[in-house]
Amino acid sequence: MGFHGHLLAFRTDDPDDTGSPGTPVLPELPYPDETVACPDGWWLLTTRIAALPEDLAVRLAERTGAPALVVRVLHGDWSEVRGCVPGGAGWSFAHNVRLVVEHEVRERFGCEREDEGLSAAEWQECVDEVTAAWTADRAEARRHALAWSAATGRPADPAVLELALESDELSAEEAARTLLRALGVPVPGHGRDGRGVSG
Repeated sequence: MGFHGHLLAFRTDDPDDTGSPGTPVLPELPYPDETVACPDGWWLLTTRIAALPEDLAVRLAERTGAPALVVRVLHGDWSEVRGCVPGGAGWSFAHNVRLVVEHEVRERFGCEREDEGLSAAEWQECVDEVTAAWTADRAEARRHALAWSAATGRPADPAVLELALESDELSAEEAARTLLRALGVPVPGHGRDGRGVSG
């Protein structure tokens, strides 16, 4: 089982949003597990708290006047991305990882590939239905993500963003960081590089 929690990415230069050590102060997340100061006023906060408000990205965008993204990572192999730009509506999509289609088939149809009595054709029918929904979800995610990226002032390369959205990373946490970088957020690599600030 891998990382289970949330990653928050947002930009703020407002002194009211930062505490005495220069770290962000969020009522929803007073004690993050890790705080990373990124260039241009961006912050990446990590917490192992599994439950945060579903509208947190909307709240952050309204509070900071800048794009905000909140990624909920489940057990290291699946995540849900929620984003918002100031004055815009919140959006979300399921992201990653390699078994997401089979996961969705299990959730929606309650069956496994190896289930006794399930024919190959029946299994494929389930997969096809989930895949069609997944493809539509991706198209909508691309539209939102490109608009979100444009709002950062660092418009994404559509080809790079496409790869990040379709990522087959084994780690949903690392895939989320890759997505943030593709969106224009100057997030450093996952390894400790001296930018982390204890929360």
